Amino acid sequence: MATLQRPGEPPTGADVAAQLDRVRLESDTLYSVISVVASSPDLNRVLGGVVDLLTEATDCHACFIYMREADRLVMRSASRVYGHLVGRIEMGIDEGLTGWVARHKTPAFIRDEAMADPRMKYIPEIDEEHFQSMVAVPVPARSGDVNAVIVLHTRAPREFDQGVMNFLAHTASLVAGAIENAQLYEDARRRVAMLTRLSDLGQQIAGVGSREDVYAVVCRGVRSLLDCESCSLYLLGADGTQLELVASDPPDPSPTLLSQGASVLLDLLRRRTSGRLEVGPHGGPASLVAPVAAGDENLGVLAIQGEALGDEEDELLRAVAHQTALALQKVRLIERLTAENIVRDLFTALEDGRR
Repeated sequence: MATLQRPGEPPTGADVAAQLDRVRLESDTLYSVISVVASSPDLNRVLGGVVDLLTEATDCHACFIYMREADRLVMRSASRVYGHLVGRIEMGIDEGLTGWVARHKTPAFIRDEAMADPRMKYIPEIDEEHFQSMVAVPVPARSGDVNAVIVLHTRAPREFDQGVMNFLAHTASLVAGAIENAQLYEDARRRVAMLTRLSDLGQQIAGVGSREDVYAVVCRGVRSLLDCESCSLYLLGADGTQLELVASDPPDPSPTLLSQGASVLLDLLRRRTSGRLEVGPHGGPASLVAPVAAGDENLGVLAIQGEALGDEEDELLRAVAHQTALALQKVRLIERLTAENIVRDLFTALEDGRR
């Protein structure tokens, strides 16, 4: 992109023509960015298209997009010559000019001798010693934080004037929308996949015919569904006042959750609410518990242990717990009918023996 004439100098015909060409190029590029953003829900594909467009439109030597992941900035897209570094280069949010932009939520520009700037972090893989100018622009999130940072490098000193900075800011806003759309798409796809797996597990639970099979299918299935460290099923004993561990995946020879929170588990069951026990067995991961109940009958609780147990895990665990209660009621009904048939057959055989 051409630069503006120096302040105080009257614009020449060439200057005006250059400005018009730049405005036209910026407009065309923004339309192209809009087209790329709308072309696919695949974020990697969108970011790659944006990098290519910015590299060509700004005539820079390298363009990178770093995505923020917690307190790290990870390279998610790069100019083709550096494409092999995508996913391999990362830095802390407190490192480099890129981190500075992410923290301060404002663009930054270095005209020349970029490596002399104290904010810079040297990354040998991208040959930063050969770059003179650098500009970094934050990609805003709806929450007000920064989702990503767009970085441009040039080998020769370069003046990124206000027009170029505005153009990059507009591009960053479009990329922000693409990131949010991609995240929504990924969340929706992940949730559909999770619900499909929940449906499959429900069919497996409904298809078994014995208590032991229900126990095994539930614990093994929940652990796979929620990717948790363990799953345990506790049922009320004959007196209806004590919970007993009937199954666990992996096997738990000592029901430590009962020794630490039996009264809490019973209270959750009585109130038919799920709950979180912040202190896991032996000081380990937290536990999430859901009541196993159906109709007016409380049967027990289903508990999982793991990290990052949130609302989604709670919702899915409660769904499986309810399916477990229905399966156990069905199995009990089958056992009772089987027992009645056996008794009836016995009396029939005795009656026939008397004749």
